[in-house]
Amino acid sequence: MDSQDRDFILTRLDQIDKKFDNKLTEILIQTTKTNGRVNNLEQWRNETHTEIEELKKKRNENHGRDVIIGVIIVTIFTFLGFYIQHLISKS
Repeated sequence: MDSQDRDFILTRLDQIDKKFDNKLTEILIQTTKTNGRVNNLEQWRNETHTEIEELKKKRNENHGRDVIIGVIIVTIFTFLGFYIQHLISKS
């Protein structure tokens, strides 16, 4: 094998190596972009789940308040109904 053949082979190997480097660089860039999007989605999901949990807690707190208000309203209307019935039966 003479030096010309060896140079040709080395040149071809260099070209192949550059192609691999370019491809790997493209893959790295795409992977970085994809990871960024995935990280953004995971962060959005976590924030959304946190907000949902806070709303559930608030709803549970409000639920107790709503039950008490409902009981008070029913009690007032019950006494009002007894009073009206008393007025009607009195006349």
